[in-house]
Amino acid sequence: MFYTGIAVIITVPLLVVFYIKSFTQSNEIINCKSAFSIVSGPDRLSFSVTFFIKDGSGLFTFSGNSGSNEDDMILRKYFSYTKKSRDIYVLKGLDSEVRIKPGAQTEHFTQFFPFFFTNVNEGSDFILKVIQIKEQAWLLMSTNTPYFLCEQN
Repeated sequence: MFYTGIAVIITVPLLVVFYIKSFTQSNEIINCKSAFSIVSGPDRLSFSVTFFIKDGSGLFTFSGNSGSNEDDMILRKYFSYTKKSRDIYVLKGLDSEVRIKPGAQTEHFTQFFPFFFTNVNEGSDFILKVIQIKEQAWLLMSTNTPYFLCEQN
């Protein structure tokens, strides 16, 4: 009985430390790619997406078009982030770089992308849920509907 008590006294604090450390781990790295399409009536946007986070900083890159070669677009969104829980990240926009061919119909992009991505000003926030579903594969979402599955090659 005495040894059981000592084992519990030693094990419980170790489990608590491990649990807390798993939530505050800051050396997490996610670097993945995905294909992303939006279809709404006759409008269709198709993109290649990269997502990268490490040590409080990150980058989203979307490159693609709306089905027309004139609407080619590259959007890079730099952000800092704070991890609020196991899966919840609060992104704070730092800078955006948007390249669209001259004459492109930019409303195709601003209609479907949240303001966080198309806003070139710093300081906007975006809440993102990142759920690891298997080794090197994450599901990204900000509402109850997933955006896309992002996998590391």
